[in-house]
Amino acid sequence: MALETLTVQIVSRVGAKVNLQSVTIANGFQFPNNGKTVLYFENDAADCTLTFTIPVAVDGQTGLTRVIDVTANEKWIMGPFPVDQYSDVDGYVFCTPEQDIASLIAAITL
Repeated sequence: MALETLTVQIVSRVGAKVNLQSVTIANGFQFPNNGKTVLYFENDAADCTLTFTIPVAVDGQTGLTRVIDVTANEKWIMGPFPVDQYSDVDGYVFCTPEQDIASLIAAITL
């Protein structure tokens, strides 16, 4: 399956309705990042590990990741994701779940 791109939703002082997207792929997903973007995750399935790619070298090391264990039947929010650490050259953050998931997710930014 192909990499899925999440639509980033803008929030303001007047508020905004969160539109959740279904993610059902194990190949990963991406979302545009401005350094103020957070990821909201409703895990209505089993425990799931999300692995975020860090596309830059840190102390000369490459291939680094940030792993977050998301508990089943809980709602999680994670981020923001610093642009200089998590965004690739096109401005996207990449995440790969450990298995196919049928959860609801939203990328939200200021």
